[in-house]
Amino acid sequence: MHFNHILIDPFFSSFILFVFAFIHPEKKLDLHITSLASSLS
Repeated sequence: MHFNHILIDPFFSSFILFVFAFIHPEKKLDLHITSLASSLS
């Protein structure tokens, strides 16, 4: 995983996570996105 890229470009990574969660809703990635957003804010 490119964690440095995530820190540099949070909007892009959030978009990727959103798309992945939309394609794979059974993964329940909404919790991960929420935690990521809270950690970035």
